[in-house]
Amino acid sequence: PTDAKLIRTTVKERKEEVVFLGNFETSDKKPENRILIVGKYRILEFKKGGKLTQQAHLLDLQEINSPSVAEVKLKFKSATIHCMTNKADTIIDAIRFSFASSFGGMPEKERFTLNVNPRARLHEIPSILDKSLDGYATTYKSLCDYYGVAVREDIAWDLTNLFPVSNIKDFNLREFEQPLTPGDLKCLLGALRYNNWFHSLMAEGFSFPKESYSDLGALLKSSTHVQDLILPSSSLTKDALVKMAEGISANPKVGVLRYDLHDNPIEDKGLIAFSAAIGSQQMGLVSLNLSSCSLGKTGLAALGQALLRNTVNGATLTELNISNNKLEAEGSASIAAFLARPNALRKLNISSSCPSLEVVLAGVVWGCNEMISLDGSGNKLGAEE
Repeated sequence: PTDAKLIRTTVKERKEEVVFLGNFETSDKKPENRILIVGKYRILEFKKGGKLTQQAHLLDLQEINSPSVAEVKLKFKSATIHCMTNKADTIIDAIRFSFASSFGGMPEKERFTLNVNPRARLHEIPSILDKSLDGYATTYKSLCDYYGVAVREDIAWDLTNLFPVSNIKDFNLREFEQPLTPGDLKCLLGALRYNNWFHSLMAEGFSFPKESYSDLGALLKSSTHVQDLILPSSSLTKDALVKMAEGISANPKVGVLRYDLHDNPIEDKGLIAFSAAIGSQQMGLVSLNLSSCSLGKTGLAALGQALLRNTVNGATLTELNISNNKLEAEGSASIAAFLARPNALRKLNISSSCPSLEVVLAGVVWGCNEMISLDGSGNKLGAEE
């Protein structure tokens, strides 16, 4: 009774939900009786008497090794729990169920290794929550537990009550009334990595802290379902674009089709990194807005080369806005090279961008048969032009 009371108190303090509770013996020369709990977020080991001896989050699980139905070894980043028990299969099922509930959308390469012999012992674990808002809320809470961030009850309420009723598929950071801390953003963007409910991330006028740049990169590294990244006027610098580029480059199946990054000071360094990434991805873009991003000829030249290098863009890109930057001769020639190839571009905005108009317009004439809108306002015409 005493150890049960202590265990219940520990579980309650950690706001855990018990998925499995059972006894096992350690694999030491002098085996000891222990109690194992598989929770919704963590796995906990107790001594007889109720003392917590080890605990680890599901995200720190690196390997499940079970050579027989009477043994299972759980290897974490900083701990190992070796169980001798006739409930090895039940433990494995419980862990897999908890993991699927929170991280069902995680790419296989990021998951723990599962070495079970024979493989026929593994039962099918349905991953039904990764495409629901319940799944997103569960992932968010699990990440709060992992990073030691307090769960925002206002956010949890919105996810549970407001979003499902309205069938909201756009995750807008401006929807939350209270300010978001870097810790909040880490958990929210992390949940977006592993859940397939939302199709877009929106944050117009939101000020991203520098600490969150790596979280944006991590989102792009894992996600295959986010199609729209709408982040204008959101304090993204060249460092943010470098992190995003790293994520895109590491994810062959990145699914973003529309980028709206206008009015962010990403500069040439940021655009060069971003261009290299989108030039190598498998999918083409549908729209790209880089208006007023402090871009010069070097960065815009890199963009033109990237659009040309990824040949899929010719058939997919319908809108391109690079206004209020500085194309000049080098940038104009590169963008014109893309425009001169047969393409599906319908809207092009190069207003107030110091272009070599004769060069750019020649490209439009040669390749832009679908063009319905061309904005070249605010540019000075040369004598020949």
